[in-house]
Parts: sequence; structure tokens; C-alpha cells
Amino acid sequence: MSFKTNLQSLRAQRNMTQEQLAMLLGVSRQAISKWESEKAYPEMDKLLIICDLFGCTLDDLVLGDVNRPGQSAADPQQSAHSHHEEPENKHESGTRASGGVVAGGVALSSADGPALPADVTGYDLERRSFALKIASGVALILCGVAVCRLFDVEDGGWLIASSSFSEFLVVICVFMGVALGLACLVPAGLAHGDFRRRHPYVEDFYSDTDRSYAARRLGFAVAGGIALILLGVAVLVLEDNPFTQSFMLLCVAAAVFGFVYYGIAYGLLNINEYNAKEDEDYLVAMSRHDAEILEERKRQKKVVSSICSIIMIIATVIALLALFGGRGELQIGSMVLPFWIPWVIGGVLCGLAEPIVTVFHRR
Repeated sequence: MSFKTNLQSLRAQRNMTQEQLAMLLGVSRQAISKWESEKAYPEMDKLLIICDLFGCTLDDLVLGDVNRPGQSAADPQQSAHSHHEEPENKHESGTRASGGVVAGGVALSSADGPALPADVTGYDLERRSFALKIASGVALILCGVAVCRLFDVEDGGWLIASSSFSEFLVVICVFMGVALGLACLVPAGLAHGDFRRRHPYVEDFYSDTDRSYAARRLGFAVAGGIALILLGVAVLVLEDNPFTQSFMLLCVAAAVFGFVYYGIAYGLLNINEYNAKEDEDYLVAMSRHDAEILEERKRQKKVVSSICSIIMIIATVIALLALFGGRGELQIGSMVLPFWIPWVIGGVLCGLAEPIVTVFHRR
């Protein structure tokens, strides 16, 4: 088989269009068309990426038959006697036998089927890195607010006696938290945007096991985060002072970190949604079932967005009433809290909104 026939066969096995393959390789669709019409030939680096992507060897791709790995057109006698040589060659380093592994462990294949998809774009690393930076940024902002409570003399701060120096440290803590948070959030957004521009299409290489594992981790994070928040509130109710307020906010920061990290990491497992955002033609190539799932997720996001908007509007109204009508304090029974507490609670509730909506929708 020729290179063009092999490439067409590999695309057909994955139900991949020329546009999608072009996006993975960083070339134009016209380049793929020229390769498959034998008007041009890819460079060596592109050939190697194709081998990694589809889990085949360079010999099979260029000279042999990707549907019958290990049988090179350069040695026709080997094809006739391959059943005698297979036990000796199937474990040979750097070659692919049926059910074998590409050198370096890039992709796997089943004994009778095509190679399993591989992460040739580094999407999984980007997914984890983006989730970690966003979660860290939000948590650092909350930590800055938590630490500043220890220096607030007006509320009985424990660490500093001087009022002027205390106010200075409060401002420094808040600004340091915001600065460190933005130092995580802004580069994360820019890096993720750049990744999307370089890789507008990513082949779905995640298995159902990966998604189930991520869903369980998100569930544990939500349960653990709620437990931490309840612990902080319980400590604050027992004794209300700057130290317990700081402890409660640190618990909230830890909980929000878990909500954001595992929520983003789980959400980015939906490769179909990632591809559809950048390529409207991808929706046409999707199966009807996948398209219905994608549309359902979009409806869920609209519901979550509406819920979060209502929560934050209510939190803002309460905080402003406490700021201007309660002299910067929010009184709940005998407990006196800072006016900005409603925003913290609103942020936590927004973090819980998506997993709760998802759970109730599945039921």
C-alpha cells in the first residue's frame, strides 16, 4: 500500500476528517489533501507525529500496510512467511506487532483493531496545569483576606498593637493575596488561550474509566470542602475573634481550591465540547448521541450561570447593606461578621452549583 492509502485508512479508522488531522499536525487542510493525492509529501517530523498519533511504525506508514503491521513492501518474501517469523519479531524493539506498543509507549493498539488515541498535543498536562493555576489563584486571594484578619486592631487583632501599623499590614496582606492570585490567574488564562490557538482540535483519548475516576475525585472534593467549611463555621460560632475568623476563611480557601481544581479538571475531560468551541464543522462530524450530550451540557451551563448570577446579586445586596447600613458589620443573631462575608459564601455556593446541578440532572 502507498502512503496516501495508508493515511486515508488511518483517518477512516478514527472517523477523522482532513480538517481535524490538519489541526493535530499544525498544517492546512490543503496540505493533507495534497498528501492524499500524492501531489506533495510530508516532512519527516510530520511523519513521526502521524506515527505517534495513530500508533504505527514509520516503515508500515511509508512502505507497508498499516492494516497488517510488520509486513513491509520492501520485503515481499517476509509477507509470505510472516507466520513463521512472528514469534521472533513480535517483541522486537522499535517495531509494532499486533497488539504491541510503539517505541516510547506513546500509543497502544488492540490485537484486531486500530491503535488507541494518544495525547500527542500535551492536552492532559495543560488541563492539569490550568486547573491548578486557577484554583491556586482563587485560594491565594482568599488566604490574603484570611491573614489580614489577624492584624485588624478594630476587631481585636492579636498580632499587632499599633493601630497605624496594623492598618498598613491589613492593606499589604490583601494586596499581596490579590497580587499573588492574579499572578496565577492571568498567566493561566493566557497560556490556555495560546494552547487553544495552537491546538484547536484534540482527539479524544480519555476512556470511560478516566472520566469515572475524575468524577469520583470531584465528589470527594465537594464532600471534603463542605466538611472544611462546616468546621470553620463551627469554630467561629464557638468563639468569635480574629483568629477564628482567619481560620474559617482559610478553611473556605482550602475548600474552594478543591472545588475549582477538581471541577475544572473534570470539565476539561469533555473533549467534544473543547473541539466544538473552536470548530463549528466539528459538530457536523459528531455522532448524534455525542451532539445531544454536548447540547445538554450547554443547557446545564446556562442553568448554572443563572444560579450563580442570582447568588452573587443577593450576596452583593447583603454586603452593601452591611457596609453602609451596618457600619461595615453583618450581624447574625449574636454573631458579628465582616460585611464581605456574603461574597465569600456566594463564591462557595457558586462552586457547588455545577456539581449539584449535574447530580440532580442525572437523576
